[in-house]
Amino acid sequence: MINTTTKLGCLLGGLLVLSACSSAPQPSNEYKMALDDTKQLCEACALVGNDLLVALNKSCNTPMTPESFTGVMNSNPMFAAMMAINSIGGTDLYQVYRDAAIDTLRCNEMDSWPERTKIRFQQPDMQKVLALKVSARQQKAN
Repeated sequence: MINTTTKLGCLLGGLLVLSACSSAPQPSNEYKMALDDTKQLCEACALVGNDLLVALNKSCNTPMTPESFTGVMNSNPMFAAMMAINSIGGTDLYQVYRDAAIDTLRCNEMDSWPERTKIRFQQPDMQKVLALKVSARQQKAN
C-alpha cells in the first residue's frame, strides 16, 4: 500500500509537470522593462499594446520582445482602434472589444482586422456580454 506522503508527492509532481506544459511563455525581462517604461509614459498604450501582443503571441507566435511591442504600437492597425475604444468607452467596453478582436485575429490579414472586429463586436452575443458587464458594474456601485 502506498502511503499518503508518496501519493501527495506524485500528485504535486504531476500538477507541476502539467502546469509547466500548459503555461504561456513568460516574457523576457527586457520586455517587462519596455512595458514598465511605456506604462510610465502612457498607461493605456501599455495596456493595449500588451493585450495585442499577447494575442499575437498566442495565435501567430509573435515573440514577446521589446521590438515586437514597439512594432504593435507603431504599425498594427488594431492598436489605434483599441486605443480609441479604451479612451472613449472605459473598461467594460474595452474588454468586450478586446475579446472581439481576439476572436477575429487572422495572422495574415492584419489590415482588415479592425473591420472584422467591428462586425464581430456588433453581434448580439457580444452586445449581451457588454450589457451584463455594465449592469453588474452599476449594481456594484449601488
